[in-house]
Amino acid sequence: MNKSSQLSTPSDNREEVSDLARDFVVKNGSYYVRQFGRLGNARSFAWTFNWAAALLGPLWLGGRRLWGLFWVFLLVELMAFVQLGRGLWGDLGASHAAHALKLFENAEVRLAQATQAAAEGAANAEGLAKAAKYTLLNAEKAQGMADAAAALAPMLTATGIILLLAIKAAQGVLANWALERRFMKWRSNRDMGSGISMNGLLGAGAMMLVMYPVTLYRFTVSVVPAWLTTFPADKEWHT
Repeated sequence: MNKSSQLSTPSDNREEVSDLARDFVVKNGSYYVRQFGRLGNARSFAWTFNWAAALLGPLWLGGRRLWGLFWVFLLVELMAFVQLGRGLWGDLGASHAAHALKLFENAEVRLAQATQAAAEGAANAEGLAKAAKYTLLNAEKAQGMADAAAALAPMLTATGIILLLAIKAAQGVLANWALERRFMKWRSNRDMGSGISMNGLLGAGAMMLVMYPVTLYRFTVSVVPAWLTTFPADKEWHT
């Protein structure tokens, strides 16, 4: 039997898979060949970490067409950034503080009215004094709520940082696993596309540029525009 009729060896198969992996990823082929090999030979879990995916997050996932993970990490990243934004620049307790200020002003006015009524011997002097006292108590209560909300800033900041680091770590750990699974599907269906998708990058980037600042603005300012609180659920748009 001549050499040309012999069956291919495991080494030949590995070289073929390596070539396919390079064709699939296009960029950083050597790195992904090593990672795919480790993951493919793993019986259960194998440690792998993709720094590009960890740093770029949803942008990397969109570029690699991993849209399921893209939406998951987009939403959880938004949660982390909202907590971080609320802690760093959010108007915590602003509504309670504004309410307290109005109550303090009303209490001062009612106290002046009670004082004047008492000086004039008016029958409603006692009632005005009680109203001023209750208004003052409510003002102090509102001010206490405002102070308590403002005191949460360090905790919210720390929570946002810890959550964001955990999310980035998860992105780095899961990225190669997800891409390797997509590679296995691509081997039987080349229409899925390979390499880095520029349309995916642009689409992911556009969604992040819109959703991140709008969401941060929505949940970190004290006065939110009406259109932002009703969108996309304004009933007039569905009639």
